[in-house]
Amino acid sequence: MIDFATIEKEMYEKKCKEAWEEINKILILEDEKIFKSRDKNKYLVFGNKEKKINSLFGEVKYKGRKYRDRDENKYKVLLNEKFEIQRKSTGRGYTSATISIISSLKEKGVSLRKITKILELHNIKITYQNVKLILDSID
Repeated sequence: MIDFATIEKEMYEKKCKEAWEEINKILILEDEKIFKSRDKNKYLVFGNKEKKINSLFGEVKYKGRKYRDRDENKYKVLLNEKFEIQRKSTGRGYTSATISIISSLKEKGVSLRKITKILELHNIKITYQNVKLILDSID
């Protein structure tokens, strides 16, 4: 016999998967728009690499072009800048919404381990150490 908790979890995972797929389509389209409309004299395409974002829907994989900014002599992923995807020393991208949730929970006195468990319940795969790194970078 199936119970409500099982149905709820299955529906949540199904809807998250649909959201991941939709977000991925949007990111692909937006990366293409950036590629076509960028200042070609300033931004030289350096590569196209798979990246991961920990979003409210869980981990989303996407490809974003990496550019070399000739003026600043720095490498940038313009897609990350457009969507405010913040790369942390963890090597992963975190949306401002995910960072905001982590910060808000910490301000309410929630322990780092409990923050990690809360995020995992919502399909956001993150380690205790990464939560700590994010909070350290905010302070």
